[in-house]
Amino acid sequence: MREAWKLALFADVAQRLQQQFCKLPIVGSSPTVGSIASVGRVLMQSIRPKWSSGGLVLVCDRCSTERIPEETPEIARRHGAFRLRDWLKATLKERRRWGPIRAISTSCMDVCAKGLVTVCIAPSDGRASETVVVDPLDDREALYARIVATLGEERKR
Repeated sequence: MREAWKLALFADVAQRLQQQFCKLPIVGSSPTVGSIASVGRVLMQSIRPKWSSGGLVLVCDRCSTERIPEETPEIARRHGAFRLRDWLKATLKERRRWGPIRAISTSCMDVCAKGLVTVCIAPSDGRASETVVVDPLDDREALYARIVATLGEERKR
């Protein structure tokens, strides 16, 4: 009985908030913190993210976190806590190229090379993507140069 009273109170609060502020129905498992459902809009909308002027760099997270430590522990020891995606993101920001170029982690891309990390450079302008396998420590600067050459000119913020 006590839970029913609380639910009725929450529903009442949600309904009052909706009437006063939202003008849109509130949905979700908890009406007081649920999502606001829009009415009469298209479910899929085209957007233009910052990286649409450059592209994406997809870095296989499985290579670094699972495959290399399991298959080549000596390489994993040499890499330590280094993560290529994190280094690329920090370097892109430091060199003021973050935004038009984004580095993101992905799951397995089914291109596995022992002791190496798979990276896909995907231009947003329709050109074909390029997939490479790299040593995350030894090849990182060369990879960065290739990414910048492939995905465009420097854009200052």
